Amino acid sequence: MDFLFFSFPKMEFELVRIFIAFFGLLIGTYFDIFNKKSVPDKFLYLFLGICILANLFDFQTLPFALGIGIFTFVVFYILYKTGQIGGADAYIISALAFILPFQPNSFLILEQPFGGIFIFNLFVYSGILFMVYMFIYSLKFIREISINKEKLFKVGLILISYLVFVFIAYNSAAFIIGLESYLLFISLLIIFLIYFLLVEDKLKASFTKFVSANEIEIEDIIDIDSMDKDLVKKYSLSRLVTKEQYEKLKKIKGKKIALFKDLPPFLPFLLVGFILAVLLGNPLFLIL
Repeated sequence: MDFLFFSFPKMEFELVRIFIAFFGLLIGTYFDIFNKKSVPDKFLYLFLGICILANLFDFQTLPFALGIGIFTFVVFYILYKTGQIGGADAYIISALAFILPFQPNSFLILEQPFGGIFIFNLFVYSGILFMVYMFIYSLKFIREISINKEKLFKVGLILISYLVFVFIAYNSAAFIIGLESYLLFISLLIIFLIYFLLVEDKLKASFTKFVSANEIEIEDIIDIDSMDKDLVKKYSLSRLVTKEQYEKLKKIKGKKIALFKDLPPFLPFLLVGFILAVLLGNPLFLIL
């Protein structure tokens, strides 16, 4: 399998890899939906371990799987520790990167000249699905959108960057093939980005709940921006509620803590994105 200037070896036991990844993601999604977004740690460790060890039976793929998997794990573990994503999301995404480092071909509907990195393909589909869901959810706030100087400045930066990109694209030979389709896709993403920028404050407020310290649990995510700045500084609060921070929070009396509550679980979007990625392959191929 070729991708840009790299030649990837064929993954051995591809069907087994796909089924392990699918059923592991399916189990994680079940807990994410029906167990209050709490996926058991033992399952996460077991799934990650199986996905890593599966590569021991395929020495050609092993170095690629370790490279892509370790890089993915480091990136998403940092995102998890900084309170950007849930711990279960980080472990399951990393597991998928280990067991399916490249795009599998077994169930592809259309033959493709290049498949690329599977975790990238998966994220494009999952991200688009999540973006559409959040767009539909946010429509109830459309009449409440407020525009200030800060938002206008950010929108201006996005539009200027977009116009510069379009100018470079039209003057670069590398973008001749499929340029119109590619720019149409990028243009739609820019429109969504600007829309979410305008409605961001309303979306955050809809997911933020103020609770007392005794209602907080480990792994909760604090909305630092909505908290009293002096309180945040005094107790050195961060977004992710760790065991150490949990002890600090218990000392806070008479103050409400802003938590992100009722956030939509991400694993269901990842599951549907997985199915689409396995069937449709590299989204860039579809665009071009």
